[in-house]
Amino acid sequence: VSQLDAERLDTELVELLKDQFKQVFSFFKTGARAASSPEMQALVELIVYGCSVGVGNPTPGCALLNLRYRSPVERLLQARLVYDKPAMNHAISFEFMNRELVWHELSEMLLFLLPLIPAARI
Repeated sequence: VSQLDAERLDTELVELLKDQFKQVFSFFKTGARAASSPEMQALVELIVYGCSVGVGNPTPGCALLNLRYRSPVERLLQARLVYDKPAMNHAISFEFMNRELVWHELSEMLLFLLPLIPAARI
C-alpha cells in the first residue's frame, strides 16, 4: 500500500509541475499545445527523476513516506520498498479525523432540525 501511495504522490507532483509549465507556456503562441504534449510530460518526469533518483535519493513520494530501495538492482526490478528507519512508529492517529466527523455530523443534524422548530420556541 505504501508503494502505491508513494507512486500517487509522485504522480501528483508531476501533475503540479506540469500545470506550472502550462502556465508559463500559455504566454507563447503554441503554448497550450506544447504544454500538454507527451514530450512535456516526459520532460517533467525526467526532471523529477533526475533530481531525486539521479542523485541517489528516493523519489519525493518515497521520501515523504520514509521508503527506500536497498540497492539499485531492487529499483530496476521494482522490488518491494522497505522503510528507511524501521524503528519509527508508522501508526496513524485518527483522533483529529474522528473529532471532525463528529462535529460535521452534529452540525448537519442541527441544520436539519432547526427549521423544524418554531421560531417562538427558540
